[in-house]
Amino acid sequence: MNQPVVKARACRSATGDIVETSSQGWLSRIMESIKGVLFGLVMVVAAFPLLFVNEGCAVKIAKGLAEGRGQVVMAVATAVNPALEGKLVHLSGRAVSKHGVTDPVLGVVAPGAIRLERLVEMYQWVEKVETTKDKKLGGSEETVKTTTYSKEWSSSEVSSANFKLREKNGEPLVNPPMAMKGGSVVANDVMVGAHALSEGLVEQLTGGTTMPLDQNAVATLPESIKARARLHDGGIAVGDPASPRIGDLRIRLTKLDATDVSVVAKQTGQALTAWQTSQGTTIAMLEQGTRSADEMFSSAEASNVTRTWVVRLLGFLCMLIGFSMIFKPLSVVADVVPFIGSLVGMGTGVVAFALAAPLSLLTIAIAWIVYRPLLGIALVVVGIAVFVGIYRLANQRQAAAG
Repeated sequence: MNQPVVKARACRSATGDIVETSSQGWLSRIMESIKGVLFGLVMVVAAFPLLFVNEGCAVKIAKGLAEGRGQVVMAVATAVNPALEGKLVHLSGRAVSKHGVTDPVLGVVAPGAIRLERLVEMYQWVEKVETTKDKKLGGSEETVKTTTYSKEWSSSEVSSANFKLREKNGEPLVNPPMAMKGGSVVANDVMVGAHALSEGLVEQLTGGTTMPLDQNAVATLPESIKARARLHDGGIAVGDPASPRIGDLRIRLTKLDATDVSVVAKQTGQALTAWQTSQGTTIAMLEQGTRSADEMFSSAEASNVTRTWVVRLLGFLCMLIGFSMIFKPLSVVADVVPFIGSLVGMGTGVVAFALAAPLSLLTIAIAWIVYRPLLGIALVVVGIAVFVGIYRLANQRQAAAG
């Protein structure tokens, strides 16, 4: 009954792509799933500190924001007030750059701009792999892997060195190196009135508009592509944009001009920098537009809640997947009859959830007991209730089936 892993049998499809079929025997799959148990244990163990540390970070950030909300003072953008030195200040004004920025590759100068971003895309071959698996009677499993190749515009350079095919429909599957890469440059003299923004605050600025390019930009292109370059739709096209070929480029610039901003940060001389809280966290917030300090702190608190829940979900999924891998050998053993194996797999999935859910809640509760005792005790009660409820439901179903 044990069938060894069969080397992939590859063939070309009608579209010129590759279809590989391989088969893995029942005992071989069992051994592989047993090896996966160790990785599952690692995932379960790793989920506990992930969930615990996340709660600690959430509490520290929340307390830091509460501290900042209580100490922030209003400032005016037009002048630096020496009395506010070292304090957490809030101000609104227009973020501007005196000298602007220059794209180092195209040589384009943007007076007064805060940021220039160069987007370069190349038309190239892209490899995609789709895998399907089918269980067979006797416990073996057949895997069909389909590798397709298509031409797409991409800002990332795709290496064709490891492509499984060297040609498709008579055309070589070879991507040339990108003659130009994307990038961005940020002004180092961004001011809001009399205050200089730190690099961390400037990085929080988003958005931008297309900056039309001209023949001067074309003249700066490398000699290898300059002859094929032309202005197109506000940017530069290397090749025929209506009928692109492999290696053709699309180049455009976006710039962020002066914009109204609101800032909450520490006043350090003329500069606005990160403010250290007693919790070991920092506050350096910037939002575009005119926003009150209360609105900015509320937004930061909402972001902290969202981040906390995202990590909680990741921790729970890590634990759930880990338990599923630990129980995987049971469903593989039952796969000798695929239908039974699927039922066992569903059952082990329920058990994995029944373990991961309460253990995740209990871990979060223990963290809250350490950081915020009252809420932590409440979570412990909820976690125990969930575990007991699942246990009783399972017993009732077992009794009904009997």
